[in-house]
This record gives sequence, C-alpha cells and structure tokens, in this order.
Amino acid sequence: HQITISLWVRFLNTAPIGNDCFIAKNTNGGGDKFLFGIWGSQMMVRIGSNYRLQTYVDGTNGSSINVYNSAWHNFIVTIKEDPNNLGTSKATLWIDGVKRWNNLTISNVLADSDVTTGQIPLIGMDLDGSNLDKTDWLEAHVDEIQIFDSVANDDDASNLYNKRFGQL
Repeated sequence: HQITISLWVRFLNTAPIGNDCFIAKNTNGGGDKFLFGIWGSQMMVRIGSNYRLQTYVDGTNGSSINVYNSAWHNFIVTIKEDPNNLGTSKATLWIDGVKRWNNLTISNVLADSDVTTGQIPLIGMDLDGSNLDKTDWLEAHVDEIQIFDSVANDDDASNLYNKRFGQL
C-alpha cells in the first residue's frame, strides 16, 4: 500500500481562511478515508481517524514557510505502509522541493480500496457528515495533479518540482 500525490497550488487569499483541503476521499457516510491539505495553518495527512498535523505554512509560529502569496507552490506527499510496524504508515512531505517530513508515522494504513472504491476522490474540498456537506474548500488554483501508485524519493520529488515529468 503506497501512494504519491503531487500538485501545484496558488492560493487566492493572503492568509488561511479555515482549512484548505487539497484532496479528500470519504466514506459513503461522510467519514474520512484520506485527506491531504492544510488544517489550522499546518500541513495535514489523515488516514481514517488518525492523522499527522505538523509544519506551519502561513509564516506564523516561527515558520519561515508562507505559501499564502501569489506564487505557485508544489506539494508532494508519499504514504507507504511501514513493513516493520504493521498497521501503520509512513508519510514524507516536500514543499517546493524541500523535504519537510521524513517518514512521520501515522497509526493507520491507506489501503488500495480506500482510494479506488466508494466515493470518488475530491479535489479542493472535503465531504462531512451523513448529508455529505461540502466543507474545507480550497481557495486556490490547482494544476498538474499527479497520483502515483509508488513512493517518490528525493530525486523523484526534485524532478516533479522542476517540472520534469516521468514515472516513479
């Protein structure tokens, strides 16, 4: 079980307004199977009810990263099952070609069926609750979304950031 997601984002606002969901996969009842985006000004990857929330990206809390400007920013996340700790995953994150997370643990596994069955993955919003309310709108332009069924390494992330496409 492994996945890499790469996308370019240019935010329309100069500060976060709520949460900015890049991509979400929900259950038919509005639960979360998978989320990737910015929650509370921090990068977040969520698998089921377990998540990693880390790295401020709005220039606050001592962070030198501020993606809320008029520039395009590249976000790449890889998620893979940890073979040494079954039932957990490792997440690695690059922002604009710089590795920000390296194998952070998430206490859940993203199964292939979590991505391929049920509700379709959504770009730019999350669905919540039994009414599947549209929430956590991404107020940004999105381009060059790529999803791979493999795990990117540092060279792959550099190539994606420098717009050299190919296979992972």
